[in-house]
Amino acid sequence: IEVFRETTSTNDIIEKLARDGVKEGVVVFAESQTKGRGRLGRRWISPRGQGLWFSILLRPELRPTEATQLTILAATALAEAIRRHTGLAPEVKWPNDLLLRGRKVAGILTELTAEPDRIRHIVLGIGLDVNQAAADFPTDLRRTATSLRVEAGRPFNRAELAAAILRALDQDYARLKDGQFEQIAGEWEELCTTLGRQVVVAIGSRRIRGRAESLDSEGALLVRTEHGHLERITGGDVTLEK
Repeated sequence: IEVFRETTSTNDIIEKLARDGVKEGVVVFAESQTKGRGRLGRRWISPRGQGLWFSILLRPELRPTEATQLTILAATALAEAIRRHTGLAPEVKWPNDLLLRGRKVAGILTELTAEPDRIRHIVLGIGLDVNQAAADFPTDLRRTATSLRVEAGRPFNRAELAAAILRALDQDYARLKDGQFEQIAGEWEELCTTLGRQVVVAIGSRRIRGRAESLDSEGALLVRTEHGHLERITGGDVTLEK
């Protein structure tokens, strides 16, 4: 485990370590990030000392089409660790957001380097808003973002919470390597607010509308379109329709 006072992005540091041949399992935390990022190039606000911003290097024996399994695993483990440590009950919005009362409290960014038939390494980045007060969020995020402190009404020890999260991730990663993804996916489905809902999936300029039905064996989201076709979604931006 390495801790930096400040960096551009913990994913950037892990990516460099991966290319240098470092073994899986190394974790990098930063007290703040100047260029923290989420999916689709979005900015992730990472204020000093208020959250957990960290990345993990993994080298799973998976095909590139199975990479979504790591995002599913991370969301499930993160939600369980938060529940045990804080008493709060996060929900998951496919593929990478954790929500409390409909507001985003954590995000997961999975970046991979792969050959056609195998993953070389995965950088698993996690951002969790822990001790921000409501006024600490930028004005444009106050309706959509929250923190554990806001939801629980009290601050939390970030080191203890980080240890709980890493233990949960380690346990579920061992389960994944032991062939137990179906069980993990079942736990994820119980937490997921996306399944059973009408969704719009934006993939570039394409828009897919339909009902989110389930995950497949590789972790992709299966969406039944209004024309009855079952679409397999491995990426894109998902919006829940009211």
